[in-house]
Amino acid sequence: MERVVFLPKPEKLKATDPVAIEEKSIDGVQVGVITPRDGVSAANRDRVLTRLHAGAS
Repeated sequence: MERVVFLPKPEKLKATDPVAIEEKSIDGVQVGVITPRDGVSAANRDRVLTRLHAGAS
């Protein structure tokens, strides 16, 4: 399987924001799970941000 990652420049993101980036497969789809290094704040615990890319494979 070809490995393609569509993350917003992970090294740049790590340099500007304290995040952890976990690459994983969900139902056969390669994804990047980005979470704050210090955990999710109480105000955002029940929220999720989803970014979908509808490009051709």
